Amino acid sequence: MVSLLRRIGVPLAQIKVMLALDPASAAEQIRDYWAGTEEPAHQEAFVGQGRPGMRDNGAEAEVAIEALISWASEQQRQPSDVRSVLVFNPANQGAGPDTEFAVALR
Repeated sequence: MVSLLRRIGVPLAQIKVMLALDPASAAEQIRDYWAGTEEPAHQEAFVGQGRPGMRDNGAEAEVAIEALISWASEQQRQPSDVRSVLVFNPANQGAGPDTEFAVALR
């Protein structure tokens, strides 16, 4: 819970207060936090590998990441912080989560 709240930018002091609340009150605090957030900390672009399930293929990952960075440059955006993302996909017939790559944009 703490890591999820930190990912959306909630300060640690506020998280401590939220964790001490009952679930309904904590949910209300989170909703209020989101309502007060005018702009996201950053935007992200995602690209999938085109096949369901996880793969450990460095060549495919390199192509996907290069495509993200190239796209960001074409959009006059500065890419940073490339990461892999596992995405639940019930349509992939038990192949496990899909792997996507994301890049933060400035």
